[in-house]
Amino acid sequence: MHLVFAAAAAAVAAGGSAGGLPVPTADQLMYQRMGVGGMISFNMATAVASEGCTAPGVYPPASAFGGVPKEAATDQWCEAVASFGGRYVIMVAKHECGFALWPTKAASGGFVYNYSVPEGVDYVQQVAESCAAVGVKMGLYYSTNRNSYASVWDNRASGAVTLAQYKDVVLQQLAELWGNYGDLAEIW
Repeated sequence: MHLVFAAAAAAVAAGGSAGGLPVPTADQLMYQRMGVGGMISFNMATAVASEGCTAPGVYPPASAFGGVPKEAATDQWCEAVASFGGRYVIMVAKHECGFALWPTKAASGGFVYNYSVPEGVDYVQQVAESCAAVGVKMGLYYSTNRNSYASVWDNRASGAVTLAQYKDVVLQQLAELWGNYGDLAEIW
């Protein structure tokens, strides 16, 4: 498929027809040209040396992340990606435990989302700055359908937070991520 896609793109770029082949959009071409990248999965599972959260309502306390340095080795991570020709980094901003790697302000109907980095820490910002310093693009991963902290699993709420509240918090957090960290190469 990659070769067919590339052939169609080349034909259109040369001013010709794609001959009935699908024609990629400008965004699709840009994404394809990015080639290889890297993914950074630095989250609660890192702090507690586990595979992560595997069920709703079962998660390590936020204090478990307290032993992690306020300044992570994000320069080293992004330099490593650039060293193998990587053109982008995907940062896992929130995985299934629900721990946010940025200082989120999300709240909904009396539920305040306070399962995140300590005051004064913003790992997403650190990665954004490190990406810019080495000339690679940044993208973000955010798990929407699972969040142990909020007791939401496969889009079903089973705790004190309603699914409507959770969806409201998700939209607020996505707005924070998509609006505060510059141009994103990928949203996953």
